[in-house]
Amino acid sequence: MKKLTLLLSAMLMAVMSFGAEYTTTISFANRAQRTVYNKEQQVWEQNGLVVTNDKASSTSNVADYANPARFYKGSSLTIECTLGNITKIEVTCNTAAYATALQTSVGAEATVAEKLVTIVPSAESATYVVAALTAQVRVNELTVTYGEGGETPENPDPEDPKDPEEPEQPENPEPENPTGTVTFDADVDKGNATETQAEYEVIKDGVTMTVSSGRLGTYNNEVHYRIYKNQTLTLTSTAGNIVKVEFTCTANDDAQYGPGCFTASAGAYNYSGPVGTWIGSASEVVFTATANQVRATQVVVTLGEGGGDNPGGNDDPVTPEVSTTITGLKEADAVFVADAEYGDYWAFDLFAGVDEEMLDYVYPELYVMVNESYGKTTINGTYNVLYSEYFPTADSEGIYTDEEAEYFVGTLTIKNVDNNGNYSFKGSFTATDGKTYTYDQVVKVTAYEFMGEDEEGYGIYEDLTLSESGDTPDNPDTPVTPEGMITCAEAASIAVTEGYKGTENVTVYGYVVELGSQKVDDKTGRNKQTFWLSDVNGGEKQFQAFWAFVPDFFEVGDKVAITGILQNYKGTIEISDGEAVLLSETGVEDVLVENTPVKVLKNGQMYIMQGNKVYTIMGTQVK
Repeated sequence: MKKLTLLLSAMLMAVMSFGAEYTTTISFANRAQRTVYNKEQQVWEQNGLVVTNDKASSTSNVADYANPARFYKGSSLTIECTLGNITKIEVTCNTAAYATALQTSVGAEATVAEKLVTIVPSAESATYVVAALTAQVRVNELTVTYGEGGETPENPDPEDPKDPEEPEQPENPEPENPTGTVTFDADVDKGNATETQAEYEVIKDGVTMTVSSGRLGTYNNEVHYRIYKNQTLTLTSTAGNIVKVEFTCTANDDAQYGPGCFTASAGAYNYSGPVGTWIGSASEVVFTATANQVRATQVVVTLGEGGGDNPGGNDDPVTPEVSTTITGLKEADAVFVADAEYGDYWAFDLFAGVDEEMLDYVYPELYVMVNESYGKTTINGTYNVLYSEYFPTADSEGIYTDEEAEYFVGTLTIKNVDNNGNYSFKGSFTATDGKTYTYDQVVKVTAYEFMGEDEEGYGIYEDLTLSESGDTPDNPDTPVTPEGMITCAEAASIAVTEGYKGTENVTVYGYVVELGSQKVDDKTGRNKQTFWLSDVNGGEKQFQAFWAFVPDFFEVGDKVAITGILQNYKGTIEISDGEAVLLSETGVEDVLVENTPVKVLKNGQMYIMQGNKVYTIMGTQVK
């Protein structure tokens, strides 16, 4: 009998060994596990697991977050186990709502219980793919159960769980953020905020966030802080000076709800896509929703030295650096630089006047280079500033922005004010002396186009005539081009419900991908045209301009903007009878986003590197 028991035990052990399954886990608690990150892709690797998140069909760039990791709607998710074939995947999400979103994205192979999603693949493989997430998902960790197959680790010991392989530790481990960050997540950190409009306050780890008027809101299963138009969000720290603030918003740039609707009380504030970034050093920073309401899902505050209960080593509080206002600017040269391969941009030189006898500027002088162009005959619009330099007097050493700045150094808004070439220039930038410089002046603009260099290397320029689409006496029927524009995708996200109709004008921009009918309007004698737009030149139809007023009939490939009342007419996102303007002609694509100029300092001279080309700060290409 004993011999039979031993035999059965041996057989059982053989069966267990043949069908053995093991588990391995990847954590998204910090970015140490992330091996690849760019706008199109992020890759996380740990313990034999590789998780890849591709932008795919998402309208947003890949998210830059940890604890939890964020995977946006429309993006794809690939889970690979190098240790064997996947038999089960267990995903721990940040909230139950995100777990439900993941289960919906996966379908019948997934079940959900609170924050945990369990996926049992219908066929065993070393790779599991979710082609397109139906909504944003936030993940804390992921555990895979695997069997035979795949690569074998160099020193596997799965049969001995009592002796697990210890993870490799760096020789001198340092915290990811030695100064510390405080993250306000609308899903979790609610303070006394409710879904009713009121002043609210959220306190966390020595940082207080106060909103003068707003509420908690929810859109696409995502909770966000709302800061109503003309209201403020104030951050105050007793744990150290605030040196950086990052807002993650529900819309891009200066569109409604986006980060570009904020202005800051001090420091440098810039934005790109859904993220707004403030850089400075202060115990308190005030952000005003000047342009429109702002909706932020997350606010990340980075703390540095100073501040606290005794920030300066005495009883005196730290006083934020006050901004300096630049005045005395009366004229400006606007230089348009065209590059069909790498994108177009403007450079502006503002000054008090010109000394004809000395052939020199009358100071002060302010030079500003911006990140893009809306066309070579228009400068109206809002820009991010790549570089600035300011000379208060002829003999001053000059005030410069940081040539190695990680973010844009400032913003600039330009508006045409009359038919005499006068424009309002309102902007700000943060210089290397730590101060913020602001200006808000009307100057007379003379425009030029950079045509290249002569044999001696001097720039060749041709006069340009600016023709703004502003509400001027000579052109009263054309609306002022608004500062804030939204993409076709953003328009669809606003007018998502059939029957939606807005109450205020919005401006949607994109590329013409299909033409409809065109005519001359009987009543006004103006051109009218129906066409479809896409955020991608040559892409699928995303937005319809129905019988829009146009200056000239557009062609496929033109980059245009249309202003009017946004609506969802029987499932079609459109503006009917709106006013359209041409931003750039057929074939001229705005590729500057993917080829952002990089500033470098060489031999005391500032240069702009864009793609594989090098320019001086005045736009002259260096050969």
